[in-house]
Amino acid sequence: MALRETGTRLAEGGRRLVSNAERGRPVRPKRMSESDQLKRQRADEPSALLLAYYGDDFTGSTDVMEALSRAGLRTVLFLKPPTKAQLAKFPGLRAFGIAGGSRTMSPEEMETELPPAFEALKAARKAGLKVGALHRFDPCQRADAQSANFVTMVPRDPALLPPAIAFEEVADHCTTKVSDAAVESELLTFVNQVEMHAGRPVILKLSAAAEDRYAMGARIERDLWLVRDRFLPRYAGRPWLLWSANRARITEAAEEPLEWVVVQP
Repeated sequence: MALRETGTRLAEGGRRLVSNAERGRPVRPKRMSESDQLKRQRADEPSALLLAYYGDDFTGSTDVMEALSRAGLRTVLFLKPPTKAQLAKFPGLRAFGIAGGSRTMSPEEMETELPPAFEALKAARKAGLKVGALHRFDPCQRADAQSANFVTMVPRDPALLPPAIAFEEVADHCTTKVSDAAVESELLTFVNQVEMHAGRPVILKLSAAAEDRYAMGARIERDLWLVRDRFLPRYAGRPWLLWSANRARITEAAEEPLEWVVVQP
């Protein structure tokens, strides 16, 4: 006769086994693994948001959502600023985004579109989030157009994290040919414009391809964020502040691979 679990255990012949709880003895709780503890924490804290963001078009917003999801952060994308009731429908939510359309809007249209989105981000900050802006520099566009978009979308607020500029692409794919000298000049202009708006130095995220082509790590004296899996990045010629050391690290902290970023002490 096989044993069967029915709330109390029955031994062969029908004799009931008395549990420690029934004898009045203390019951030792089952030890949870670190992975189970993290999963329970994520499930038990539906409001433990880590990040909120606004995208200036739908495609870019979904790209950010995909990156966050691949990093193990449950992310939801909204077309309008979400209400508390809408956020509560997603237990374990760690990030949310708002897919806007300001990339193709006039300044007048942005005045109508953006304030509600930023009010939602303000509410997220009140919940304990640290928020900031990362701009992906487009080598095919002039700095003035990109900075106009940045200063319209990102408020001048000392409570924000320092702005980061991701310079990751070269200009080979541009519809109109752009020289290397023009790309370098426009990036320098954009950095100056963003810093004038933010009132603090930017963090410059450089890919190996962009640095190999333009060598901006030596030309712009700003904190660097470099990317190289497993091995120390040396392509910028000077020390880094942030290093993406593994873009797909497997860890018990999340079900999906994480981008492991190291901070220089």
